[in-house]
Amino acid sequence: SRDAFPRYDELFEDGIYDIAIHFGGDYNEDRHDLDTARWTVETLLDGQWANDKVKTFEELTIDSPPFTRTFAVEGGEIEARVYIYHSDMVEPSEESRLSEVIKASFAERDVVIYSGHAGPNAGFILDYQPRHEIRASEFKELPLADKYQIYIFDGCQTYRTYVDDLMKNERKTFDNLDVVTTVNTTPFAVGYQVIHEFLYWLTITGQDGRHFPLSWKTILRGFNTRRFKSVHYGVH
Repeated sequence: SRDAFPRYDELFEDGIYDIAIHFGGDYNEDRHDLDTARWTVETLLDGQWANDKVKTFEELTIDSPPFTRTFAVEGGEIEARVYIYHSDMVEPSEESRLSEVIKASFAERDVVIYSGHAGPNAGFILDYQPRHEIRASEFKELPLADKYQIYIFDGCQTYRTYVDDLMKNERKTFDNLDVVTTVNTTPFAVGYQVIHEFLYWLTITGQDGRHFPLSWKTILRGFNTRRFKSVHYGVH
């Protein structure tokens, strides 16, 4: 189709709109994954999001409560929640916890964002010290939710493996899933803006505090700009 909307009514129907962001590990010395995660936390705290337990990035743990805010939808109130996870939240002996939280996100959250290294036949690379990964061949066994969800995979060439292998999972069809992927190589340097753009456009409100629904074409125009021309984002 030429355009469509995310199914906001289904995302909001339980009164909770929850978004989980999972930062994959990084083998680069500069650790762009941690820089991006830190920037995301600081951006949320500087904005309209609240968290009684987390006031700095260093206070964020794998068990931390989400960042929250509320907005109005058709006369009711929706609570939006953002959960953030990164590899350095656990010790090397506890790498399995990274798998546990991302599986829980796929089973429960409305929107799941993976921001990290990727590529054909790759999976969710959750850490590199040591390497810990959920392989693409395991996607068909993941506990994906039966409800409508949005998955956003911001990594190199996520258009192929990630969609093909996810659709082997009996819990998902394109009737209950939209998947945003990249076409080409994704530089880590643009990760900051990508995370900010998705959080902003998917939770945008007007001056009256009411959620303002945007179509997929409008949302994707925020990414497919001159700065991102070598990447290109699309939605399945």
